[in-house]
Amino acid sequence: MQTNPDQHDYDVTVLAFVDGHDPNKIRTAHHSIVPLGHDCVLLHSQRSLGLRSFPTPIRSHAPPHNDAATTFPIDASLLCYNGKPNPQRIRDLYPNTNPKDLITAIQDLWIDRLSYSTGKTTVARFNIDAVYHRISSLAGASGGPLLDDKGNLIGKHNVSNSQLNSLGLHSRGEYVPHPTNPNEWIVDTSCNNVAVSLDGSHVLPFLKNVVAPRLSLDVQNRWLNL
Repeated sequence: MQTNPDQHDYDVTVLAFVDGHDPNKIRTAHHSIVPLGHDCVLLHSQRSLGLRSFPTPIRSHAPPHNDAATTFPIDASLLCYNGKPNPQRIRDLYPNTNPKDLITAIQDLWIDRLSYSTGKTTVARFNIDAVYHRISSLAGASGGPLLDDKGNLIGKHNVSNSQLNSLGLHSRGEYVPHPTNPNEWIVDTSCNNVAVSLDGSHVLPFLKNVVAPRLSLDVQNRWLNL
C-alpha cells in the first residue's frame, strides 16, 4: 500500500499494540524483528470492510496440542495476498532447489492476488506463541489467517464455508545461515512458516481485554470465549 497505492486501499489507524506501545507515537524497527508473541496489532478503518461474516477464533494449543509429546500435524489453510516475487532473490533463498521447481511452486501460489492454499501444521517444536505450518507463501502474506473450517482442530477444508475458524495469523518464514556463508540466510528442509497463535501468552489477553470490548455484541463472545 505504501509503495504502490491504489484507490481501493483502506486507510487505517493503529488502536493498540500487543506490547502496549503508545499507538500515537511513531514506532521504529531498528533493523530488528518484532518478537513473535507480540506480532499483532489492532487496526481501525473509517470505511467499512463490507464483511457479512467473520472467522471464529479457536485455540491452536487446546489438548492434545498443548504438549510437545502429544501434539500432531493437522490440516490447515492460509488465506492471504501473495506478492510478486523477485526471481533472483528466490533462487538465492532456495539454493538447494531446482530452479524449474521454484518456478512451478511460485506459479501455483497465484501471485499478486488473494489466494487460498492448504497444507498441514508441523510439530518440529512446541511454542505457545506460534503455529508452525508448511503452507507456501510469498512476501505480502503476513497477517493472513491460518484457518480450520470445523470449529475443531481436524477437518476437511471448504473455502465456500462461511464459518471458517481461525487458528492464528501468518507472521513470517524461517531461515537458516548458509553453510558456507554465515552472513547469508537461506531456506532449507528444516524451515517452516510461522503464524502467531491466538492463544499465545501475550496475544490471548490482548484479544480478550483490548480487542473484544471494541467488537459488536454478535461477534464479541467468540473472542471472549477463546
